[in-house]
Amino acid sequence: MKLFSFANLRNKRWFLHNSEPELYIIGVVLGILALGLFIGIHSGILSSVIDAYAPFCPLRKTAGLYCPGCGGTRATFALFRGKLLLSLYYYPAVAYAFFVYVWFMVSQTLEWATKGKIRGMQYRNIYLFILLFLILGNWLVKNLILLFLHVALV
Repeated sequence: MKLFSFANLRNKRWFLHNSEPELYIIGVVLGILALGLFIGIHSGILSSVIDAYAPFCPLRKTAGLYCPGCGGTRATFALFRGKLLLSLYYYPAVAYAFFVYVWFMVSQTLEWATKGKIRGMQYRNIYLFILLFLILGNWLVKNLILLFLHVALV
């Protein structure tokens, strides 16, 4: 049995088949963890711990370049503090993932509550491809600005 073929890319659901219930359960767990993170940030406990013990980026230390995940923690903190534009500046993939998550969870909850009368958001691979594009695009743009304009953005 072939696990992957390029012909399957035409099928919008080649990776997860009818997986919305499982994704919803994972989403509930992630929502509970995000609520804990939100409380930790707003109480000040988590902010001071992250600031004191945040790991350094080995790529930034050795090569002087940003890694593909550079700015993700700052973007998450900014988003949970209600600073959407700052979050987008630090790392656009965090805000995108947050809004796709909220859209999915709300629509799936409405589908469940209305017993299918309102159709919930369906998983599509394009959501992951957009996320990948945002991650790689952010990495490329920040490093090009750093290398050619000598401006450190983060």
